[in-house]
Amino acid sequence: MESKEEYKRLMTEIISKQAVILGPEIAIMRARGVKGLTITDEGQVITIENDPKDDLTRCKKGDVLLALGKSQESFEYFDKLTKENPKKSIFHLARAINLGSAQFYGESIEHAERSIELDPKNVEAYFYLATALFYLNDYEKAKTEAINVEKIKPDH
Repeated sequence: MESKEEYKRLMTEIISKQAVILGPEIAIMRARGVKGLTITDEGQVITIENDPKDDLTRCKKGDVLLALGKSQESFEYFDKLTKENPKKSIFHLARAINLGSAQFYGESIEHAERSIELDPKNVEAYFYLATALFYLNDYEKAKTEAINVEKIKPDH
């Protein structure tokens, strides 16, 4: 079950990993730019204003797991999320992005298509569908989906 304490722990962990790469001052400065987080000078997340039950926040948890190098845990998290919420377009889109980032393009396409089925105006789902198709060398279908992006949101 997601909780604010779990999110604080995950965010603190990602800040500490970024500190190794970027240096502590820059990592903390960047983390303080994230809306809804309060960060100590040591990089610990002490408050988080986002609701852990919020759909977008739930998607971000999977993203954080992936960013921390916990790929399998991230895949399992998104798999569970889509199974528990099969009619939520946002979760299928997040799963498509998650799978695509690991080069599982076939499965990514399935979830992007399901996201579009649930929300035909979901421009990001068309975009990620086109991307996955492109990487599978299905250029004609990729072009068709890219055109759909332009039709729905010309400035995207």
